[in-house]
Amino acid sequence: METPPRTGLPKPRPSLRRWVAEHRDASLDSLAQLLAAPLQNALTVVAVAVALSLPASVHLAAKNADQVTASWQRGTEIAVYFHPGTATADTERVHAAVLELPGVRTAHLISAEQVLAEFQAHSGLGDSLANFGDNPLPATLLVSPREEADIERLLAQIGQFEAVDQLAYDQTWRQRLQALLDLGRRFILAITLLLSLSAALIIGNTLRLEIARRRDAIALLQMLGATHAYARRPLLYIGIWYGLAGALLAWFAAHLLAGMLGAALGPLTTLYASDFAPTGPNLRDLLALLALGAVLGLLGAWLAATQYLRERE
Repeated sequence: METPPRTGLPKPRPSLRRWVAEHRDASLDSLAQLLAAPLQNALTVVAVAVALSLPASVHLAAKNADQVTASWQRGTEIAVYFHPGTATADTERVHAAVLELPGVRTAHLISAEQVLAEFQAHSGLGDSLANFGDNPLPATLLVSPREEADIERLLAQIGQFEAVDQLAYDQTWRQRLQALLDLGRRFILAITLLLSLSAALIIGNTLRLEIARRRDAIALLQMLGATHAYARRPLLYIGIWYGLAGALLAWFAAHLLAGMLGAALGPLTTLYASDFAPTGPNLRDLLALLALGAVLGLLGAWLAATQYLRERE
C-alpha cells in the first residue's frame, strides 16, 4: 500500500551558491541600468551627496575643533605664586619637590628677577616699578599636569608648601568650553539624523519612479510565482548604489572643503605661530560615510518597494 504524499512540507531552500549568484546578478544588473542613464541618475546622486555632505562637513569641523581644544587642554598650567621675597633656595626646593609629585608632566620655575624683567619689557611700566625699590613681584612656578583628573589633587598638594602664597587655575572657561562642545556634538547628531532621513526619502522617491516604470515586469514576476523578496531585490540594490555613489561624492566634497579651509587658515596660523593644520576626511571617514549611504539607500528602497508590493495585494 502506497503511502499518501505528505503535505505541508517546507519548500526546499536554494543553496548558498545560488543565493550568492542571484544577489550578484541583481547587483550587477541594477548597476548596469543606472549607468545606462547617467544624466538622469546623476541628479539623484547629487541630491543624496548634498544631503550627506552637510553632516560630513559639520563632523569634520567638530573633529578639527576637538583637535584644537585637546591641545588647549594639554597646555593648561597651574600657576604657583610664591610669597614676595622668598629666597631662591626655597623656591628651588619647592620646584624639585613638585617635580616628584605623581601626575606632573613639567614644572618651570621663573625667578622674581625674570618676572620683573618680562613685566618691564611687555607692560611699559618699568619706570613705575623702579619707584618701589624692592621687587614687588613674586617668583612663579608653572606646573603642567599629565591629565586633567590630576589637577584637583595637585592643587591640594602644592598648596601645602609654606613658601606658596597663591595658586591660579582657571577651570571655569574650560568647563564652559566643554559644555559648548557637548552641545555641538548633539547638534551634529540631530543634523545628521535629519539629513540622513532626507537622503533616504530622496532615494525612496526616486525608486517610486523606477517602480512605476517596472510595474509590468513586477506584475509578470508575481504571476510566475516570484516572492516579494525576489521582486524587491533589484530595487534594493538600486537604492544601495544610489547611497554609495552619493556618499562617495560627499566625501570628495568634504575633502575639497578641508583643502580650501587649510589654504585659508595657513596665513593665520603663521601669524599666530601655531602648528595647527586642519584635518581632512580619512579612510575611516570614507568607510563610515559609505556604510551610512548604503544603509540609507537600502532603507529608502525597501520602504518604497514594500509599500508598492503591499498595495498590489
